[in-house]
Amino acid sequence: GASEKFNKIFMLRGKKQVEADVFCCGDIGVTAKLVSANTNDTLTSGQADLSYAPIAYPKPYMTMAITPSAKGDEDKISGGMAPDLIYLPEKTFDADKFIESVKAALKKHPAVLVAVSEGIRYADGTYVGASTAKGDLDAFGHVRLSGAGKNLEWLVKDKIGCKVRSVELNLPQRAAGHILSATDISESFGVGKGAVEAALNGNTGIMMTIERVSADPYKSSVGYAEIAKIANEVRHVPDEFINENHDGITEEGIKYLAPLIMGEVAVEYECGLPKHIII
Repeated sequence: GASEKFNKIFMLRGKKQVEADVFCCGDIGVTAKLVSANTNDTLTSGQADLSYAPIAYPKPYMTMAITPSAKGDEDKISGGMAPDLIYLPEKTFDADKFIESVKAALKKHPAVLVAVSEGIRYADGTYVGASTAKGDLDAFGHVRLSGAGKNLEWLVKDKIGCKVRSVELNLPQRAAGHILSATDISESFGVGKGAVEAALNGNTGIMMTIERVSADPYKSSVGYAEIAKIANEVRHVPDEFINENHDGITEEGIKYLAPLIMGEVAVEYECGLPKHIII
């Protein structure tokens, strides 16, 4: 059978997820983000040669299925709506090519999702989302970016005329506590703890770092480096992570990024709302 990786298993008590280490006969456990598992599959350790008898369901009298219109779209259907186009600042942004790509995507399905980085630039070096205010710089002397998404929204409306909506993932993503990854939270606590220890040891003028120790299984370590060596430096996305059309991520890139969203965090709710710590 196929291999699956999952971080934690929970019991459900109403809307509350309770992490559990042991399940006995009759217990119902919950996990998420499985790739290959289907109904009636048996999950065991890699060494166990065990398979439970499948549950016999009544024969359905009517069945319906969604079939992809183009080859290779199966993952988009099974995994939710993935971005049709992704633009990163490592590659020059071509507005004409962008419009043609959007038109091509619209021919496949009526809703096109585009993800863009605020750092994307035209061939002349101008930022797509640069502020029009002269001398508008941030604390590090960089050009303040006012919104690549909004500028591209206007461009699509002007060139194609379809309904367009741009959403800036700023505060909303920071407040999305219900979809935190266990990896992200674990590393965040590690960085905080490391920063306190570094300060108590008399270190100053430094920035905390996270270094990947291994990819499979994913492991990382917390360290620090002189802030002067980091503040105005850029670590670019490798070319092998960006597809040939410069509008998407390769399988190699996805493989590198995937561990960062692994694992789920049990969010505590009160009266139907997430319960937050107030300091």
